[in-house]
Amino acid sequence: YYNMFRYVIMPYKIINVAGGFKVADAKGKTFSKKPMCKKCAEKQRVAIALSESSRTGKSPTMYFA
Repeated sequence: YYNMFRYVIMPYKIINVAGGFKVADAKGKTFSKKPMCKKCAEKQRVAIALSESSRTGKSPTMYFA
């Protein structure tokens, strides 16, 4: 059986910006318009990782930089 859909594992990291923190992928795309506190950014990163892992079937820990 050949799986024709391949998913690229994109690690997500928390970056420090003016006014707080944002979650960004390896390409630098951020996932919020406004900066947030570090605790909120950590929660958002976990939520993104869980969403991606349910879509791809990979372990959520693979999405942390």
